[in-house]
Amino acid sequence: MSVINRIEIASLLNKHGDVSSPWEAKMRHLVLNLRGQSTAMNMENGFGKTTLSDALIGMLSRDRTLTQKTRRKMSPSKDGHPWTHIRVEFNYTSATDSQSDILAMAGDNVGGEQWVFGMYGHSDTDAGYYFYPGRLEQLPVHSTTADGKLQLFSNEHIQHSFRQVKPERVKDRESWLDAMSLHISRKELEQLASFQKEGGADKSQIFNAIKPRPGEKADQAFFYEVLAPQILAGASHGETDESEEFIEELVINSGRKVSELRHQISENNKDLERNDAKKTRLEELNKTASQLGIAQSERNQCREQLSDQAACMAVLSSHGIPGVPVACEENTEDLTEEVRLAQELAIRVGETAPLVALSTLAEVTGTSARKIETWFESRQLAGFRSDKTPIVYHPHASWSAGKATRLYPADKARDLLSESHDLFKDDNHRIKTIELLAEAADSFFDLDSNPFRENYLADQEFQKTLRSELAELKDKRRSLE
Repeated sequence: MSVINRIEIASLLNKHGDVSSPWEAKMRHLVLNLRGQSTAMNMENGFGKTTLSDALIGMLSRDRTLTQKTRRKMSPSKDGHPWTHIRVEFNYTSATDSQSDILAMAGDNVGGEQWVFGMYGHSDTDAGYYFYPGRLEQLPVHSTTADGKLQLFSNEHIQHSFRQVKPERVKDRESWLDAMSLHISRKELEQLASFQKEGGADKSQIFNAIKPRPGEKADQAFFYEVLAPQILAGASHGETDESEEFIEELVINSGRKVSELRHQISENNKDLERNDAKKTRLEELNKTASQLGIAQSERNQCREQLSDQAACMAVLSSHGIPGVPVACEENTEDLTEEVRLAQELAIRVGETAPLVALSTLAEVTGTSARKIETWFESRQLAGFRSDKTPIVYHPHASWSAGKATRLYPADKARDLLSESHDLFKDDNHRIKTIELLAEAADSFFDLDSNPFRENYLADQEFQKTLRSELAELKDKRRSLE
């Protein structure tokens, strides 16, 4: 809710009558400090009470008729006259503020946030409108000279102040009324403008227009038709309808609206209860769906385990040899070089060291198989024949489909190849080949489907560690003895 704190008028109403006469403002500069109070203004006849009312209500409501009347009494643009200024400073107090009664005791200032709404211009040019949060002094229109005389600021000075303060300069009426509705409702502004255009409080037309109904006195008719709508419009903050001319109509319409709102609230409560029931049911369904999802996931895991076990049983039933390497994807282009090489390795039944085929060594070294076999025989490494040794190998091993080939322990073959320089293009080729064989041997065990082989290898390494530690302890005991 807002009240008017101060009113400022500058350069309004020519003393000599029409604007075409020499201009001399009757209201050169006028400040009315209402301090947010309900105030009655007493001025002599002809001073300009009606002009002041037209200007204020016209500026606040942007009513075209009142605005045109006011513009005819603003200063002309010729001879460098400064603009006419009509400004109102509001005190805005929200419903949450601590001051319960906006109309404080007489003589006390009403608290709240200050807002300034203003209008400026000449009688022969378009008027400008602006508003900003603050006080009148933030954008002054006058100053006092050194000799104590009042001086109105030039239009250039006002434009400079506009650029500094940066008020909201509104052109269209709707935006202006939207901003003004924080302080005065549109309905109240319409009633004020209509009342002022009909003659206002200083004319008698309004009394002549009152027509008492049968059995109604003149003072009662005046109350019901004039005072009561104004009072109720203020109490309802301008929310009444334009068709409500009598207080009875307002009461009846208000009661009807209350009944409609009560019915709507009842229906909304029923809808809310139904929605709450739906929400509870949806939550239960969501919980059940979550449980079903978990059950389906467990079922799928069981299916995968059963599928793996079935595949394993099928392999064991057809081959009868534990530790058959798993099959990789059919698309071998996506496999790395060490994985492709690992598929070429094999392993003897009951052993843990991988074997590498002679043809595979010839392929990775880029030399002939006969040359490699001669080199191994010179180093007393004979190897094993694939057709006379029970071995386990990958289904994709290229050498398994051909003639019988010779297989060598991968670690020993790697050590002997590292000593040869004639089997490789250069040292870089030799180092890369040796590293590739080592990585392929590690990848080979990743292809192993025997769940016990990894544990067996770990136990072997653990036994070696225990034997080494036992030997060290025996040596220490002998040294102590």
